[in-house]
Amino acid sequence: MEIVFIIPCRNEENGLREVLKKIPSNSMVIVVDNGSSDKTSEVAKRAGANVLFEEKKGKGRAFRKALSHLKNLNFDFVAMIDGDNTYNPGEITKFLDSMDKQDVVVGNRLNSELKPVEMNFFYKAGNIFLTMLANLLYAGGTKDLCSGYWCFKKEALEKIGVRANNFDLEADLFSQCKNKNLRLGFVPITYGKRIGKEKLSIIDSVTIIKRLLVNRF
Repeated sequence: MEIVFIIPCRNEENGLREVLKKIPSNSMVIVVDNGSSDKTSEVAKRAGANVLFEEKKGKGRAFRKALSHLKNLNFDFVAMIDGDNTYNPGEITKFLDSMDKQDVVVGNRLNSELKPVEMNFFYKAGNIFLTMLANLLYAGGTKDLCSGYWCFKKEALEKIGVRANNFDLEADLFSQCKNKNLRLGFVPITYGKRIGKEKLSIIDSVTIIKRLLVNRF
């Protein structure tokens, strides 16, 4: 199976260094440097990753940049993962084991006992609230709306026209999966302490809610 890992990054040189060590050796890696001022791109190049640049900041924009690069590549699955070392690329086997029954599989962080050092109370509460809101608007379907670990079949990803520009990316992916009747599954994953500074803010929560509403109505 041909697997492509997409890693959107902005100033994640230290976390990315650890993430790239755990990528399965038979995978292609695309790192999108989203306007970094550190050595993110240098770390990626030294590890043998394909490096793209998207100067307009925003996770959604970085993901779209990677998608445009995929058009000329042969692959079976695409995995999206963050570059801050909170997710373990080695757990991709859990996703692939579910792909015979699903079109898209998402890692569920909220299914495990998270320690405060991994996800503090307010961040976890926000994740649970947004997940509940998404389920209310879309008649169920998600266990962890804001998870940054996704895996797509090629043909499923081609049906999703990503419109999100920033951290509303996951809400955009979920809502479009529901709107297009794609088979969406979840697998429990571990979630580690991030390396580097947190980038999410309360404003991003508002953007996520807006994306859920726009795609629903």
